[in-house]
Amino acid sequence: MNNQSVKLTIAKVFLSNPYMSGVVALITLILTIIILVYTVRAFYLKNGIRVRSSFSPCSSIYSEDTWISSVVLENMKDKAIVIFNVYLKIGNNCYLSLEKFYNEPLVIKPFETVIRSYPQVFFYSLNTNRINLNNLLKDKTVKKRVVIHTSEGLHTIKKTGQYFDPTIPKFFNNHLTALIQPMTHEINNKNISNRALYVLELKDDHGDTKETKFFYPVTVKFDDQYGLLSSDLLSRETFEKFIKRNIQEGKISYKKYEIHDVQAFMKKYYGEKEILEMPKFNWFI
Repeated sequence: MNNQSVKLTIAKVFLSNPYMSGVVALITLILTIIILVYTVRAFYLKNGIRVRSSFSPCSSIYSEDTWISSVVLENMKDKAIVIFNVYLKIGNNCYLSLEKFYNEPLVIKPFETVIRSYPQVFFYSLNTNRINLNNLLKDKTVKKRVVIHTSEGLHTIKKTGQYFDPTIPKFFNNHLTALIQPMTHEINNKNISNRALYVLELKDDHGDTKETKFFYPVTVKFDDQYGLLSSDLLSRETFEKFIKRNIQEGKISYKKYEIHDVQAFMKKYYGEKEILEMPKFNWFI
């Protein structure tokens, strides 16, 4: 009797036993269930969008406005996500624009986590109005969720922890929705807050900027180098006298300088309009 005949005989005896047949059936069922679960899970990981997110609100004595300093996006799917815009939905009808990817969309790889950081804002704008969002951003009773505009449409991230695109007219033309834009302003690649009074550029003999200094109302309390007084910040003229005095005394080594009057820029850019307080819940903007 060859080996093959022996194997067939053992198999017949094994299968003829009712107990052993039940074991084989049970093993077959378990393997089928495992394969089915794996197939369903693989389909689930490849289908749709699932993202977890968290955001970090930030405030400073140098700025009147609270802003979102960073957003964490975690791709929970086994496929890449293409993102065109990132928003923070505040309450029912306010969308704060955080980032727009005009030329190159943000691509989050499968199971990848990305962190996006944002500078402090100059102010918030809704159409032609300046908006105050401090109360809404600080109020923990107001629901806040990150919303992403992807290649598959708008996706609201339900699991958003606190740590629709303007090109879609049907959504943001809705009069029940407010799309708020954070406005920023930079000098020499340094972000300026709306509480700054003056920005001083110190230049060498060739006119190249060597140092950039910011002066706020609170700078008086911390200055121990230039002898700054509150009276020196009353106007551009008094501030320039302060700069010239420090140059003469040798406290400032550069002879050339440029003064930026931030508040004058604010008035020119924004005007004398009243700052509107965004209501907590309001469907009618």
